[in-house]
Amino acid sequence: MATKNKQRTESLKKIIKAARNIFVKFGFSASSMSMIAKEANANQALIYHYFPSKIELWKAVKQSAINDSLMQPDYGSSHTETFDEFLSLVITNRFNFYTNNPDLRVLIAWEKIQASYINLYGTKEKYNGIFTEHIKILQNNKKINTSLDPKLIDALIISSCDAVFDLVPYMYSENEIKEKQQEYLQMLKKILMEMNILCDQ
Repeated sequence: MATKNKQRTESLKKIIKAARNIFVKFGFSASSMSMIAKEANANQALIYHYFPSKIELWKAVKQSAINDSLMQPDYGSSHTETFDEFLSLVITNRFNFYTNNPDLRVLIAWEKIQASYINLYGTKEKYNGIFTEHIKILQNNKKINTSLDPKLIDALIISSCDAVFDLVPYMYSENEIKEKQQEYLQMLKKILMEMNILCDQ
């Protein structure tokens, strides 16, 4: 029994690793189970035995990448008490997270392109944001303007943070990118702090 479980675990690891390579390179739509089987040097029927569809395999690959990152889902933001602390931690940790986990960054970029017509996010429920619940707590504690929709604040922070990878690297030469990314993050924090998100103290 132990040998069988070990074989199953090894097979799953091999399939997920192969699928990760293929999905990162080609995205969801252009990848096929046959391509993944070839990459894994495995029978396609074996893949379907563990994963009944390509979508289920995509979700498993993404979850595996998240598990490998060892980062809390909210980037540690739930441990903060002020908007300044929250913003500093989110911006720093999100940047470090994607810098250290480029495969996951690519998978999420593919999701943005392809999830509009297929459910790749791993849930049938509406996406409620990463930081929305903690933003509500900060609003209840009068640390953030309560007239603003917490989901929209979440969307503003996430989209602004993502520009450090989506846009900045394409604007500068290779030897300038790291410096400009840090400059952008500092500028982002300053702008968000000066906006009417903070409550009057």
